[in-house]
Amino acid sequence: MEREHEKGSVIVIAPHPDDEVIGCGGTIYKHTREGVKVHLCVVTDGSKLYEKTDVERRKQECLRVSEILGIRKVIFLDFPDGELTHHLPELRSSLSKVIADFQKVYVPHPFDHHPDHIAVSLSILSIFEERPLFELYLYGVYNTFRYNLLVDVTDIYNVKREALLEYAYSLGKSQLMIKRTEAFMRYPTIHTGEDRLYEAFLFIDRHMTFNDILGFLSYDLLCQDPQNELLKKIKATQLLIEELRKERNAKISFEHDLKNCEEELHKLRSSIFFKIYDKYHIIKPKLIPHGSLRERFYRKLINVIKGV
Repeated sequence: MEREHEKGSVIVIAPHPDDEVIGCGGTIYKHTREGVKVHLCVVTDGSKLYEKTDVERRKQECLRVSEILGIRKVIFLDFPDGELTHHLPELRSSLSKVIADFQKVYVPHPFDHHPDHIAVSLSILSIFEERPLFELYLYGVYNTFRYNLLVDVTDIYNVKREALLEYAYSLGKSQLMIKRTEAFMRYPTIHTGEDRLYEAFLFIDRHMTFNDILGFLSYDLLCQDPQNELLKKIKATQLLIEELRKERNAKISFEHDLKNCEEELHKLRSSIFFKIYDKYHIIKPKLIPHGSLRERFYRKLINVIKGV
């Protein structure tokens, strides 16, 4: 477990001990079974699991799981659990050094619910945007997401299940977590139509900006902010219509242009993006309650995207 890594190997970034198994344990085992050198970096100390968490016990579980999966080395960064958003500069610096020589990097996707997962993901994405010298694989632990790569792990799921059971302390009701993980692995079957178990990834092997990646994950709704764009277009069209009406009243015939503008306005109001965002803002208070922790991290994410 203490051997130095070699260039060309794989590193999996896990915000907490157990995230690596839930999100991509089967893929890790497939790599190591084929002789690929895989390393694991656990970012936090995992101390917020219980009121009095045995941190050392969680680390020992992680090391045993790594042996099951064939991981060559585990790196513990020991950042305070649940507080990564308060340590973003140090986090980015540490992760930049950890992944420096690796060809493939696995990390949670940036909409993965837990604030630590979001912070780790945004740090890696910012590194990738600046230095896209590695292949990036975004995986999920809490939330489903828009993927472009599926790894079928049906045939080696027994190994992933064994690893999940080894996290008895970290996962608490491990049997319930196993059912949840299996359900998570079955959601791609809605597209494949096959009764298989998959681990899903957003695979990126070319230069993409931070906003490109977020745009893909959000189907371009989040980054381009279509509601504001449509509202701007509607307002501009309305102003133009008013000007045309003034000209018409001045006995200048612009009936054809006026009709075209009114049709354009109708199209904009009927736009599927406008309707989606209109519905989104109706249900937003329920999805992201005002004053909640979820809203706070949502606003931070929006500020990051807008460069504020």
